[in-house]
Amino acid sequence: MSKFGWNLRFWHEKRKISYVFIKNFRKKKIISQIICIFAPIIYGNMEVKKLNRLKVVMAEKDLSNTWLSERLGVSQATVSKWMTNFSQPNLETLIKISKVLNVDLNELVRPDEVQIDEEAWMATEQETYNIGFTAGAAMLNEMRAVAEAFLDCGGDWEKTKDKTFKENLMEKDKMSSNVRYFALMKQRLEVLNEVELSLLVDGTAAVRRLIVLLAICKAHSFIFDFISENVRECFYNQYEKVTQANFNEFFNEKKYIHPELEAVTDQTVAKMRQVVFRILEQLEIIESVDTGLLQRPYLPEKVERAIVKDDPKLLAAFLYSNNEISNAISLYE
Repeated sequence: MSKFGWNLRFWHEKRKISYVFIKNFRKKKIISQIICIFAPIIYGNMEVKKLNRLKVVMAEKDLSNTWLSERLGVSQATVSKWMTNFSQPNLETLIKISKVLNVDLNELVRPDEVQIDEEAWMATEQETYNIGFTAGAAMLNEMRAVAEAFLDCGGDWEKTKDKTFKENLMEKDKMSSNVRYFALMKQRLEVLNEVELSLLVDGTAAVRRLIVLLAICKAHSFIFDFISENVRECFYNQYEKVTQANFNEFFNEKKYIHPELEAVTDQTVAKMRQVVFRILEQLEIIESVDTGLLQRPYLPEKVERAIVKDDPKLLAAFLYSNNEISNAISLYE
């Protein structure tokens, strides 16, 4: 393999971004990192506005980024992005910030841009996270096998279960494993419609990966939120990889609005993190668990159309920007 080094220098929105490719990178790795750097040009920027007044409020109280990061359980880099409006805290985090700083929530936002009714928002019912996904990662082969059995059985889950166990479609040695994994397969597959199931059964390997990701994100909102809110932000902010620290920050932020996460042990959090990163690797959202290098999947028209007809917001799981989601909706109206 030939040795080479590249030095790409790129000016984007008054920020000089330098990236040096070191020796012995494989071609696939180089391409994926080029895509990450030039993603805003290739795919369109995620719209970022100066919505918050956090820097002003922090200055008035003479508080540092370190002070706030320690109280929120997030990195100083994340706080710095909020302070400069490079990215925005989600609403639940903004509410937590207002309580930590002892200020009214609307003092943290620019009144000409947005007004927030905290009581109305807090009164809305929040979906409870189901963390049962730790039973297995992507399980591509098992998903396809059970989906095919389900279609062959005319959409009858009891018959599908009998067929799966009798023919050992998931190729598990123990009945206990069959029972556990079948429950996970059923949970993921029953959220797919007929078109999506057909794509999973009859599609190419690449299409099957896309539909499995769709099923996982529909069945496990925790994973969808992590990808759409955190991983997608990393991608469009030219952070060429997603790390375990990103997961930890996301988990800590979500604990505020999802009290069910407060009871999760450190051991379970580690397991959740492990499984999520394995899913990202197996479905080729990241190059590998070790590197965390991001790579955006390509959606054929038939897959993109199926997702838009189902729920367009799910395109965020495939690293679509907000503008691209809007364009896709218009395209398939």
